Amino acid sequence: MHVLYGLKQQGFQFELKGDTSLSKGYGIIHRFSEDIDIHIKPPAEMEINENPKNTNPGNIQKRKDFYDGLANDIKIDGIISVVRDEAFDDERQYRSGGIRLHYESKTDAIDGVKEGILLEVGFDTVTPNNPLTISSWAYDKAVQQGVDIIDNRAVDIACYHIGYTFVEKLQTIATKFRQEQEDKEERQNLMRQYYDVYSLLKNDIVKAFIGTVEYQKHKETRFPPKDYEIPIANNDAFLLNNPELREHFIERYKKTAKLYYKGQPDFNELLAEIGKWVEKL
Repeated sequence: MHVLYGLKQQGFQFELKGDTSLSKGYGIIHRFSEDIDIHIKPPAEMEINENPKNTNPGNIQKRKDFYDGLANDIKIDGIISVVRDEAFDDERQYRSGGIRLHYESKTDAIDGVKEGILLEVGFDTVTPNNPLTISSWAYDKAVQQGVDIIDNRAVDIACYHIGYTFVEKLQTIATKFRQEQEDKEERQNLMRQYYDVYSLLKNDIVKAFIGTVEYQKHKETRFPPKDYEIPIANNDAFLLNNPELREHFIERYKKTAKLYYKGQPDFNELLAEIGKWVEKL
């Protein structure tokens, strides 16, 4: 919340995607989301083509220069350092780049929660979106108790439409699962995607979006061909019919329990809910 407030105070124009919009914007998921998936509008004078499919070498270099410049330009009260985190860069085309913000922590580290706050800045689809106010548990609690504090909520933050986010999370599960089966290397953050899809399936806006022309079009756009050609109803990424593989996924999921501040649902419960929908997805 405070980082978004600071970015807006500094005059940056931006839109949120991903988990931050789902947790803090829409209130759909209830887990820690220390990464902020964000599109920040670059200065017009940089003449950056924002189309992620643009592979012009000069434009790719401009994207990288933009991320490097952001790390120098971002100044937020309470943030003690801002550095580039190139581990999260798309090094081929720089469609995305990592910027890590550090603050002085007042508590012990939580297992599974990364250090600092990561801005995953990128050029991707951010429309349609809705203006929402981003708050925090601490701020809301203080206001309820009548504490006189600075209002540092992030107001009128454009948050990506949750139906489109839902499609992208389906794609993430399908693609990361396939990659794991191909090279036997576990992908980071895969398990939380099942929880997110499960949570989104309880939302009426998402339910109404499923099966629409916009849903099908976005699915075709986002899914790699080898994942799109497998119907979700037949994709083991969403079924996990192999008992040994399912048990392994359950154990992986349990290791992330501390991320869920309102309790972690049983993994089989997630699969059961997803299973009710696979024929429509």
